[in-house]
Amino acid sequence: MDLPLAILGIPISNMTIDEASERISALIDAYRKDLRPRHAIPVTSDFLTQAHSWNYGEVRFPELLHILREASLASADSMSLIWLSTLLGEPLKERVTGIDLLNKLSEALGKRKKSIYLLGGNEKALRLCSLYLQALYPELKIAGTGIPHIFTQGAEVHQAEEKDALLVDQINRASPDVLILNLSRPAQEIWFNRIRDRLHVPITLGVEGAFENLTGIAPPVPRWMQRWGLTWFYRLIQEPSLLWKHHAKMIYISTPLVLYHNLNRLLFRLFYWRNGSSRIGSPKLFISAHQTMAVLKLPIRLNLEACQEIADQADDLFSQDIILFDFQKVRHIDLTGMGLIVRFWQRAVGEKRQLYGINLSDDMALLMRLHRIWDLVRDSICPHLHDLVTRLTVEQSSGSLYDSIQQEHHSAVISFFGHLDHRLDVEAYLKKIDPIIHQKPCILDLTYCTYIDNRAIGFLVKLAEKRARQQVPLKIAGISPSLKRQLRIAKVASLFEFI
Repeated sequence: MDLPLAILGIPISNMTIDEASERISALIDAYRKDLRPRHAIPVTSDFLTQAHSWNYGEVRFPELLHILREASLASADSMSLIWLSTLLGEPLKERVTGIDLLNKLSEALGKRKKSIYLLGGNEKALRLCSLYLQALYPELKIAGTGIPHIFTQGAEVHQAEEKDALLVDQINRASPDVLILNLSRPAQEIWFNRIRDRLHVPITLGVEGAFENLTGIAPPVPRWMQRWGLTWFYRLIQEPSLLWKHHAKMIYISTPLVLYHNLNRLLFRLFYWRNGSSRIGSPKLFISAHQTMAVLKLPIRLNLEACQEIADQADDLFSQDIILFDFQKVRHIDLTGMGLIVRFWQRAVGEKRQLYGINLSDDMALLMRLHRIWDLVRDSICPHLHDLVTRLTVEQSSGSLYDSIQQEHHSAVISFFGHLDHRLDVEAYLKKIDPIIHQKPCILDLTYCTYIDNRAIGFLVKLAEKRARQQVPLKIAGISPSLKRQLRIAKVASLFEFI
């Protein structure tokens, strides 16, 4: 799994221009296996200000935000993104613009004798760009060109279906390896999202204005201004009435994030740095009569090291019906951690998996809001374990008990999730676990158990007495104060060793 950095809620691939070109080449090869069209987007700060509202709790343009998050590759086509990532402690490697990516990709595709389809711009820019690329990269194949009439706004949208069908058919017949869109932003991104299920092209790259800039039709930004990250200033001088609001909004939504993120990072370094590592263990698998659930306890810091470990386990996690992230220990989430959260929640939607988070502190919730990912996770974050158990009970119309049995080298660990109550078939369960825990110390992990009734207490007593006859200890771990108090009220607490 790619581990991007989430910049204001958008996963940005931390790549150089060469790495981005290689990644697109790999995605072309991946298409041959799964036939899934992919999207590469050079992301500018304009995208962020169009997608997000001034209010950090709201989304201004949900469709655009979804498209940007779904991109197979999103590069930073704006120095403001580089600066912001630096201020947040994880600088992006370099700026990867649409025009630079078009040049580098054309060179790489030429070496592999691959083809591109050029779409958009005016007739002169399209013709000159085609001649320019063929002259510079003779082995690059131009599969076709076109100047489409694409509508994503206004009354003409109702005609889109028929016109899209004709254009997509034309592109598919040409069978290019890469479709280059030289339309306006975000029209080119919205159009691709509209037709992606009918498009038979491995990858589409949006490069608004690249044809005109590449051929000199549009006056390019002076190189020295690009080098010093002053492209925004050049554009501001040209179009002050259009751009002042954009830059003001970018500063407005970035400033609280930079201040709070760095404050949180400072407090983490002062008070939690030595309290735990970023290493994580394997997820715990719980099984009920109807579903499976993987529970992963996240580490104190969700950084690159931790994210790589989680990403390595992603396929195993998503093979379960329910995935649960326990944020109880988490005290800091960096840009890679935010990127991983976005990737996991997006994947859960795509694969129709239930993904939940529990025990999220107010500090981490505020951090997610300022990072602009709260809209993605808020409906599946449960403040406490009780809330999640209640939710699962309502959604599944049953109170199914989930259990997990793990054999360690010197002990057996039995874990329960949810309600341990009268629905447990005590005799059948004891019969099931007896061969597993025979003659081994046994640990009952009740970390994720929220309720025990009197019948379940009877089960615990039976198990304790059985272990006493075998002279093997029975220990209880992770029990909440309220459940421990219940055992005391039932006058059975002395039968157990609590750890």
